[in-house]
Amino acid sequence: MATRPRPGCWCARRRSRLERRADQRRRDGDAGILGDHRAGRRGQPDDLPPDPRNNPAAKDIVAEFKKSGYDPEGYTLYTYAAMQVFAQAAEKATSTKLADLVKVLHSDSFDTVVGSIKFDAKGDVLNPEYVFYIWKDGKYSEM
Repeated sequence: MATRPRPGCWCARRRSRLERRADQRRRDGDAGILGDHRAGRRGQPDDLPPDPRNNPAAKDIVAEFKKSGYDPEGYTLYTYAAMQVFAQAAEKATSTKLADLVKVLHSDSFDTVVGSIKFDAKGDVLNPEYVFYIWKDGKYSEM
């Protein structure tokens, strides 16, 4: 049985924001960025994290992925970065207990394939990066 995130946590706020955005698009008759690719139509701009494959810190791992025949698109490198943060936090805390990890996560910064990551007191990423993308002429690209 799937559970919903607890109210007030960052994932519940993000999910709620994404659900509202999707509901508004459906009401407006918009199929979303990828759905609006008909000839002569221009897609709606959307804000997303930047493509981490273009980050200089990710150069080596992107090459390793591509050497094995996999293009690390989408959230692959963000997931990789999350595991790097967990591993570094566990090493610094010398523990995997939640309370110990939380102390380290809230006080340190972490070097990852998407750059340096630091969290605020609530657990949100400080200075998150977003760029605008648009689907136009059969391509999805930064504006």
